[in-house]
Amino acid sequence: MEAIIARFVYARPLAESEVAEIHRLRMRLERELGGDERAELNIKTGRGGLLDIEFMVQMMQLRHGTDVPTVRRRATRHALAALAEAGVVPAEEAASLEESYAFLRSLTNRLRIERDQSVESIERESERLPALARRLGYTGTNEDVGRHLLADYGRHRERVRAIYVRWFGV
Repeated sequence: MEAIIARFVYARPLAESEVAEIHRLRMRLERELGGDERAELNIKTGRGGLLDIEFMVQMMQLRHGTDVPTVRRRATRHALAALAEAGVVPAEEAASLEESYAFLRSLTNRLRIERDQSVESIERESERLPALARRLGYTGTNEDVGRHLLADYGRHRERVRAIYVRWFGV
């Protein structure tokens, strides 16, 4: 079964029009599911979120997996490492994406633990923000920890989006 899937998925590299279609789908998800960024930030579907990384990695796998079979990995982190090892993605970009992916995953996992449900967004102005920040290891006053968490989140999402834009050529 794996051989059939591999033959179908990796029969040929992606065409530019297919890369553009993947980008169009990603932007649609961001518009429809990203939330109102003035009030809350969607860690998964928002700008620079987890889906940016996942779409990038999968696009690069589809683009290069025909010629470089070692990049055909299921988990995003493993695929990203394989793309870097194969020289498809510069090592420093892969390291940046790995760091941001880990940060965003930690944030969503912590939110799920705290709220005992699937949570993918964080409120900009919330009384819960300092407690969340502390549980993620931030120290200082309530105002400081919340501000630092949001600043780190903003730094990660802008870095992710900048790399996304480069890879998709938008």
